[in-house]
Amino acid sequence: GSVRTSGPNSMVFADDVVVTANTSFDTTNNGGLASGANITFGKTLNGSANNGQSVTLNAGTAGVVSVAGSIGNANTLSTLTLTQSNGATFSGPVATGTSVVLTSTADGQVIRFAGNLTTPILTTTNRAYALEILGTTTTITNATNFLNTGALTLGDAVGDTLNFTGGLTATSASVVNMAGTFNTTNSAIVLGSGTTPVQLTANVKMGTGTGHVTFGGLLNGN
Repeated sequence: GSVRTSGPNSMVFADDVVVTANTSFDTTNNGGLASGANITFGKTLNGSANNGQSVTLNAGTAGVVSVAGSIGNANTLSTLTLTQSNGATFSGPVATGTSVVLTSTADGQVIRFAGNLTTPILTTTNRAYALEILGTTTTITNATNFLNTGALTLGDAVGDTLNFTGGLTATSASVVNMAGTFNTTNSAIVLGSGTTPVQLTANVKMGTGTGHVTFGGLLNGN
């Protein structure tokens, strides 16, 4: 289904939200108002069946997305898609059964996962948004290639653990900030390029089994 505003009006859901079908939350009136408006979830967001429903969020170019509680803590969503925003913050843990898709956000604005992120697939796009993955434990099963061209922050504390089971590539961002322990299952980690420096903001440890670790550009300490 679709939950849509016809004017420049924000959406605020103060209580727990459960979707029973694939649902789009849209403050752009299906693209008629490109600037959109804020979308705020004050508590949790879940499906009615585990991995059974997807959610799409479109706050337009001026709207901010904010989710205060967990996503998928009771029943994981199938796919969580962020179509557009002027910044998005997921304050609690996010868990999906299929994927998280970050289609677009305004240039220079931040998509922030402040809590644990667990998903088989994380999809990014060649857009100039910044992305921060800051939870204590991140687990992404499939190979992950970060395509966003804004700053990329993977971990923000030495105690963070980021599991990229199928491998990790981050060569497109303006800078890759890293902290914590990074693990793959016999898969490569490729970081940085001639235009993408890697900045260690705390101690970093890498465990890749038989996979190689490659730094393609400058590697800077704290």
